[in-house]
Amino acid sequence: KDPNSVVYVPVDQFRQMASGQIEQLAANPDQLVGFGETMIREGVIPDVGVKALEKASSLRPDEPRVLAALGAGYRMTGDHEKSKAAFTRCTELLPNDPWGYFNIAQTCNAAGDKEGERAALAKTLELDPNIQAALGIWFDLNNDHGLEKEKQLLEYAEQRGAWMPLLLASSLARKR
Repeated sequence: KDPNSVVYVPVDQFRQMASGQIEQLAANPDQLVGFGETMIREGVIPDVGVKALEKASSLRPDEPRVLAALGAGYRMTGDHEKSKAAFTRCTELLPNDPWGYFNIAQTCNAAGDKEGERAALAKTLELDPNIQAALGIWFDLNNDHGLEKEKQLLEYAEQRGAWMPLLLASSLARKR
C-alpha cells in the first residue's frame, strides 16, 4: 500500500545481488537448490539459478532433484547438450522413472531433435503409458482431433492396458 516501502532495482543489480548469495547458501545445499529452482521458475535471472544449481550439483553430484532442476535450467537458458546430459544422468540413477525420459524428450524438442524426442517419448510411455503430456505429444493431439485419433488412442489403451488414452479419446469425442 505504501509505494515507499518497496525498492525496485534494475535486473543487472538484482543479478549481482542474487549471485552474491550463492556462496552463502552453499552451507545449506537444500536452500541452495530451492534458491536455484526459484530463480529458474521466476525466469527473471535463470542464469543465476543455473549457477546456484551447478554449485549444488558440485556438493551433491548424484542427487536426482538437483540434476532435474539443473537440466531444466540448462534447457531454459538454451544449453541443450548440458540439459540432456543432466537428465540422462537422472535416468541412470532412476531408470524406472519415466519423468527423466520425458524431460529428455522436452530438451530434444527444444533443440530441434525430433528423432531424439520421439525415442525419449517412447521410453517414457514404455515405463508409464498414462502420462497425459507424453500421450498428447506422441499422438499429436494439438493438431488433429478427428475420429482417427480417437481410434488410435483406443487401440493404444487396449494394447497397453492404459486408462489415460481412454480419457483423452473421450475428451476428443466430446469436442467432436
